[in-house]
Amino acid sequence: MVDLYLQALLQGEVLRKGIRSYSKEKSIFEDEIKKQIDDYINNLADIPDQNRYQTPQMKIAKIKADLEEEAIQSELTEYVNLALQLLSKEAQTYLSEDQNEELRASFLKAEEMLEYLDLQAPWNENFKTLLQFSDDAIDSIASVALALYREDRFDDALALYVLLETFSPETPQFWYQAGISAHARGNEEFALKQYQAAYTLDETLVGAKIFIAECLLKLQRFEEAKKNFAEIKQIKEFPSPDFEERLKDLMEALDKSLI
Repeated sequence: MVDLYLQALLQGEVLRKGIRSYSKEKSIFEDEIKKQIDDYINNLADIPDQNRYQTPQMKIAKIKADLEEEAIQSELTEYVNLALQLLSKEAQTYLSEDQNEELRASFLKAEEMLEYLDLQAPWNENFKTLLQFSDDAIDSIASVALALYREDRFDDALALYVLLETFSPETPQFWYQAGISAHARGNEEFALKQYQAAYTLDETLVGAKIFIAECLLKLQRFEEAKKNFAEIKQIKEFPSPDFEERLKDLMEALDKSLI
């Protein structure tokens, strides 16, 4: 049987690499990151309402609004902390010596940069750029996340993808992959938020739209699912035939639920 979640996870990684343009176990970085992520995204949310979806940063403002619920924010913080602990203890298991050293150096650099950041000033760059975190280090974290997912360690993989979206919130694939990991462990509510964020940033992520429908059905939010399916019907191309088959199954499930 096709593992559609793994297929989508891998497709997200290929897309991310194709379009990319751009430790210490209880360090100051671990203490400060909880404060920085909300400050950074809050600054992005301070924009006029008109034409708010025209740029990636404006779309991030929409995502922030959707994630305002206290429970979701708390869960994000917990995952970031878990990710930092995982990388501190297990990164060397999945990375080469050079990759591990690059990752360690990036965290040390981030720790250093935090000391010089003006925490009150508005930020015009993402967290990754502000902390001078390297692309290679980001790729290494993504590699560890994928390895953990393959080992069915969905919660640990989710933690790393949440960390990645913290570093680079304008990268839709990280939100998508976080959603897939949450979905695989049965957390449809959290997965739904992640998929919605991914699709808001990039409407070519058809898989995210289909998985949104799946989450809505599981959560018995049938009217929202019905509206979502109506939007999916306008899509002409799917990532693979497997996604089309899943869509048919979901539509049949919705029809039975509405009887």
